[in-house]
Amino acid sequence: MVVDRPGGAYYSGIIIMADRQRLEELASLYGVEAAYYDALGNHRVGSDEAILSTLRALGADVGGHADVPGAIVARRRASWEQLTKEVAVAWGAAAPALAINTPRGATGTVRAELTTEAGETRSFDYALASLPALGGASVDGQDYEVRRLDLGPPLPPGYHRVRVSAEDQTGARTVEVTLIAAPERAPMPPVERSWGAFLPLYALHSEQSLGAGNATDLLGLIEFISELGGQMLGTLPLLATFLDEPFEYSPYAPVTRLFWNELFVDPRACRELDQSPGARALLDSQSFVAEAAALRAEPLVDYRRQYALLAPVIEALAETFFDGDTAELVAFEEAHPRVRDYARFRAAVDRYGAPTKFPQRLRDGTITDEDVDLGRVRYHLYAQLRTTEQIERACAEARKLGIGLYLDMPLGVHADGYDAYREADSLLTGLSAGAPPDPLFTGGQKWGFAPLSPDGMRRSGYRYLRECLALQMRGAGVLRIDHVMGLHRLYCIPEEMSATEGVYVGMPHEELYAVVVLEAHRHGTCLVGEDLGTVPDEVRAAMDKRALHRMYVLPFELRPNEPMIMGDIPVASVASANTHDLPTFQGWWSGADIDVRREMGLLTDDAWAAEHRDRDGLTAVLADRLGTPHDAAAVLGASLTALAGSDARFLLINLEDLWLEEAPQNVPGTHRERPNWRRKAGLTLEAMREDPRVVDLLKRVHERRTRS
Repeated sequence: MVVDRPGGAYYSGIIIMADRQRLEELASLYGVEAAYYDALGNHRVGSDEAILSTLRALGADVGGHADVPGAIVARRRASWEQLTKEVAVAWGAAAPALAINTPRGATGTVRAELTTEAGETRSFDYALASLPALGGASVDGQDYEVRRLDLGPPLPPGYHRVRVSAEDQTGARTVEVTLIAAPERAPMPPVERSWGAFLPLYALHSEQSLGAGNATDLLGLIEFISELGGQMLGTLPLLATFLDEPFEYSPYAPVTRLFWNELFVDPRACRELDQSPGARALLDSQSFVAEAAALRAEPLVDYRRQYALLAPVIEALAETFFDGDTAELVAFEEAHPRVRDYARFRAAVDRYGAPTKFPQRLRDGTITDEDVDLGRVRYHLYAQLRTTEQIERACAEARKLGIGLYLDMPLGVHADGYDAYREADSLLTGLSAGAPPDPLFTGGQKWGFAPLSPDGMRRSGYRYLRECLALQMRGAGVLRIDHVMGLHRLYCIPEEMSATEGVYVGMPHEELYAVVVLEAHRHGTCLVGEDLGTVPDEVRAAMDKRALHRMYVLPFELRPNEPMIMGDIPVASVASANTHDLPTFQGWWSGADIDVRREMGLLTDDAWAAEHRDRDGLTAVLADRLGTPHDAAAVLGASLTALAGSDARFLLINLEDLWLEEAPQNVPGTHRERPNWRRKAGLTLEAMREDPRVVDLLKRVHERRTRS
């Protein structure tokens, strides 16, 4: 007989179950998923410790299980006592409205003062009891109801402000609301079917570059692709990275998503050069010429050496600039209001190191001119002025192709960077974004940057995200949203835990889509969502609804046992043979990626041999179906031609595939042990122009793509 008594196993079990149930209830109130299915089909249940840590990062006042019941009441009460949410969305021609929370039976009044982005105003006064009721709830003995407050006819697209004030038996309450009026769908491309080329800018190099490519090289590649009929050029993020100390050159761990990377500035294209004897002397010096030649000869980008060579030239150019008329800088600061603050931050890092090493007085976000070397502030101001000018010039030229640059919006930022320092309220400090275990990475992935904070973004009206998108979209004809599932939910890992111990945190996807689509319309930018891997059905449904193109990547889509080996290629997609995170075509063909996974300890010898057999069989079937010899170059050409003949709106061709490069640009799950983000293209820009493997295949693709 089981006895239910204090201290007994049965009694303790009930207590533990009750604790868990309450914890899961609190988790749901904060949008935390207590359990999920991973890509391997395993049901993973978040530990109590992981959920509690995540809740604390989200703002819950919970030290342990004893605090959970009170936190549940506090969260529910705060939700219902808030007059209305800080953000509302009106799609398309829908009339704007807000959901107003009131005590049940409230007899007071509500006033809404709407100010459009253009400065026009509307005012509304209602008796609370006259508003249509939409539902209600009871929290800790208090009954609440939600009512609809209409705000007149549809609004023009934009970010509008609504000040809502109410008086009822509980007193007076006021909320400032950001009302996002967004078009229902993102823009479409100007042509039904287009093609373009892809190459990271750091991998592009020419006879005039310093190692990694620069904005002038980018212009040269744009012109080359245009001459062959291409309408877009894809590259990796061009955002600022740490190139000295701290040191992190990954384009997916930028210092900021608000400013460009000065590594890509071409000093010979800066207008101050003719008036800067110091800069000219550096560029013409024997030591500079020798070091530049040595960097060009290296197969890998040496970021430290290249930046050390470039920075003194930028510094000399900056001195010349500040000795003259700086009216141009005044206009630049008006267009980029954060740039001086950013320059001060970078100057502080130059002096003290990472923000964790800043003097205490600087750690609250306040940096004055007295705290830094003003020469370094001027350096960073000038570097941004000219880098922005040169990248925007390249973007404008690319737009003339018909579509333009295909840029990538990284998911996160460096933990010691400007955005993490300045936008801490918009980030979930104490958590790292990542990915749960999957067939390739059975230990999961921990990316090391803080996720966006749902509540923090709302409180600011998504100001930070809007600015990040605007920078990219001013130049991009197409913008790829990295890890588009992050608009819905994001895998978050407490800093002290391993990648297998994370939990999913829900994101305000309707609001996020509204911001992304509105910004896309403002800048005439088409949208692509990186939706590779296991993606919930609701994500692709939302992408279709809002006109975000999905990604079709050939190796993932092959159907060797079906009549159409390439499967169904969606119209609303970017078709390609690979991405920067996947093996090149030759690497896939040879199974080099399988070898890498064995080296990483992810495959046993037997599994390695089995995967090679499967890959060899798949490539043989593909060659047979395409009617080509079992030869990588022949199958690549036939595959790209077949993709060119599909209805996919975009076709993106990795230039490195055309000369059968085997090494990848990045191996996910690795860091310095692989030359990630460093490998230069096997051909210079000048050599590409003359190489028949490149020119002839791109001409074939263009001819097939434009055939009616």
